[in-house]
Amino acid sequence: KEELLTRARERATKRVDRMIERLDADNDGALTLAELDARRGQGRMMKRLDADGDGAISQAEFDAGPGKARKPRKGRKSDNG
Repeated sequence: KEELLTRARERATKRVDRMIERLDADNDGALTLAELDARRGQGRMMKRLDADGDGAISQAEFDAGPGKARKPRKGRKSDNG
């Protein structure tokens, strides 16, 4: 079980890294609301992940956010179950 969780975290990290690389237009390592607005529907993510409310998602906020920001879908088990 631990190995599966480790691999899942590695895959998630790679997806996050690719997404930041793709969306970070000014290459500052953070995603701004303007950068997310350039992609339709991404503003919701900004609201969930911008923990300090500064209008940018830092790498630390992104790393901390997905597990906390996303609720398990109906019918799916959470990491704890």
